[in-house]
Amino acid sequence: MTTVRAMTLADVDGSAALMAEQPLWQRYQISQAKAARYLADLLARGEQGLVASGEEGIQGLAVHSWQTFGDFGYLRILAAWPGQGWGGRLLAEVEGACADKGVPALFLLCSDFNIRAQDFYRHHGYAQVGRLAQWIRPDIDELIFTKRIEKGRASDGGL
Repeated sequence: MTTVRAMTLADVDGSAALMAEQPLWQRYQISQAKAARYLADLLARGEQGLVASGEEGIQGLAVHSWQTFGDFGYLRILAAWPGQGWGGRLLAEVEGACADKGVPALFLLCSDFNIRAQDFYRHHGYAQVGRLAQWIRPDIDELIFTKRIEKGRASDGGL
């Protein structure tokens, strides 16, 4: 049975393997070794990680931080195998953690070419509020999405 729980350093290799196998991360030239170093560094500096984990190994992961944009949260990574529901479950867990901490909104970046992810975030109440041209790679724009988070629940729409 797969459950969502806090990510530990012991989860880094399995999480990095999931990232390295997905076309999105391959487009950013993220190898398993590079993903493992990145995830370990994020956890070491205090970012919050969650994994969907079970007998099949890591099925999804999310990494977020508190107060990245002023008092707002930032969803840095959301990766899961499509069609299994773990992306939505992990996103709900992150939103719930933000609500519990009194974080008023959550921001994230989404690749301009990743239409499936854009639709996913819109379906979950996120609104696109900006674009960062060639932010990470010269051939990709990053779209800025946000959702206001109210204490105890997430609300629809942007800021």
